[in-house]
Amino acid sequence: MVETKIIILDQQEIVYKIHYKRIKNCYLRVEKGEVVIRCSPLFPQSEIEKLIRNHQEEILEQIKGYVPKYNYQEDGYVYLFNQKYQIVLKDMNIKKCAIHDRQIYVYSKNIQATIEMFLKQELMNYLKERIDFYLSTSFHHVFPEIQIKKMKRRWQGWRP
Repeated sequence: MVETKIIILDQQEIVYKIHYKRIKNCYLRVEKGEVVIRCSPLFPQSEIEKLIRNHQEEILEQIKGYVPKYNYQEDGYVYLFNQKYQIVLKDMNIKKCAIHDRQIYVYSKNIQATIEMFLKQELMNYLKERIDFYLSTSFHHVFPEIQIKKMKRRWQGWRP
């Protein structure tokens, strides 16, 4: 169960979400610029607010410093190798992108899928180039198989 509440910190309304779970402790995180609390349904509301107030400087700093990595819409933006590119839509019904100056031209209405496919290909080209360079100069190994996947979590089970 999820509840959404509001608290005032330094004259700012901060919206926070409480995820009730069967756990013993209370956990506070700032995820994508939002305060998220995970706790037991029996954990008192006053203790949750006390926890937020005790850490308000860190919370406000993380919320203020949050910058989304992308905004998949026309005139939005996306980052590629720490460079911000503005999205320009040129609908020609082709799943293709092109970079010119600080703009990325998207030739399909499905902006997100087209850009993600393009970014995946750019990353694959970059990795192949760098790995090939290091293998040829320092090591004598066969080129490894590389897979790029969109992951929701940071770590995944590793299999040989």
